[in-house]
Amino acid sequence: MKDLRSLPPAALRARELPIPQHLIRLEDYPVSLANEKLIHAGQDASLIALVEQTWTGFCGAPALRDHSATLLLLARSADEGERSFYLRVMAGHHRTALWHLRKSGPPGELTIRACLDLIFVQTVIFNARDVQSTIADVHLAMVEPVFGLVERVKGYIRASGLNTIFKKVKEDAKHCLKGYMTRTERDAHRRQRIAERRPGKPVAPPSYAKVKGVVAKRVGQLVEQRLAKLSPRQVVKLRRRLDRIMESAREKLEASAHFFPNTPTTISSISRSDVSRDSIDITSKLATAARYSGLGPVECAAVSICRFVQSAVCLRDKFNRAATSFEVGGDLSFDLEHMPGFDIAAMPLGAKTHIKMLLDSYRRLVLDDAAYGAKSGGKPQMERFDNQAVPEIDAAMAWLTVLGPREIGDFEGDINSERKTFHLLDVLPEVRLSR
Repeated sequence: MKDLRSLPPAALRARELPIPQHLIRLEDYPVSLANEKLIHAGQDASLIALVEQTWTGFCGAPALRDHSATLLLLARSADEGERSFYLRVMAGHHRTALWHLRKSGPPGELTIRACLDLIFVQTVIFNARDVQSTIADVHLAMVEPVFGLVERVKGYIRASGLNTIFKKVKEDAKHCLKGYMTRTERDAHRRQRIAERRPGKPVAPPSYAKVKGVVAKRVGQLVEQRLAKLSPRQVVKLRRRLDRIMESAREKLEASAHFFPNTPTTISSISRSDVSRDSIDITSKLATAARYSGLGPVECAAVSICRFVQSAVCLRDKFNRAATSFEVGGDLSFDLEHMPGFDIAAMPLGAKTHIKMLLDSYRRLVLDDAAYGAKSGGKPQMERFDNQAVPEIDAAMAWLTVLGPREIGDFEGDINSERKTFHLLDVLPEVRLSR
């Protein structure tokens, strides 16, 4: 796959899933190619080099080529311990890899620092995969915010356009609810057809409501594809569940005129330093604002990239302390807590410039931002290329500073939850370091 934007949002948000073990165990598994695609599916050399510079320039870790070459040697090693260590590192089971290092020491001829370097670099590579998936998801939120229900547009959908989309969904859903036959209704319809049968003629086929509406027809195609993969017994079970769901849905629709509410036209704005939030009108903003707490697409990308660079710096410090602890006392202690809150003052010199360069590349290759490097005709010329996205980066840093570290349960919440937005945009190193 050369473009993650062809995946549905659910797949892009499944960042916690590890690489399947059966793939990694293949004798010809392309380790170097796999790592490059984790960074960028299209294997753009300039973006891969910039991402690599994050851990080589700020952290002094091995280069991507050397890292992948070492993993490949471990995969083909005759030593069982080295092959087992490779599988854990490559699959993202980094806590298990650390546990075996603590229990049995470095496998084969590897040193403890070489082992920790392999885990560290692979963790950062997975974090880069998080960034790529997140920005691809942000792109879909601009061009196809209601994935699968409407065709992708050539351009960006504004938040106000979501109400137009959901109005069609509402009309088609009402029609489907009205036309669906429950088991009781199907039995009554069958008895009626039998009673109306003319002598010598077969029973008339059932007369079901026809699918109407663009959205309903599109959903119907998706449903037919999935039904074709089910066994007859599974189809019967599914129909029984649908009967119960439809009866309940009809009751709720009759009881409430607002069973299909419109998309909110306002949303709680991003927090300020005094932790206060105002209600802002999102109808004039892009559709991303409705999903990401009022943030624009470039600000969303900047949040993810800021946390990626921070993760590399923080993790390098943790791994260095773990290596020193092992060399001094033979104890491999490792802190598995969440990353601290973002603080640009605690970042190394040149970090903000590096974030800007990464954002430029991601805007061009993944976000597909039409405003990148553009000039608006008939209006004052946009800022010079070197200054583009600086306000968005500053806004992202200010927002991250206010929110602090991520907390347990951040993945929950409604459309106004900043904590959930934080989880959607953040990198997830603790996932790999906890399994």
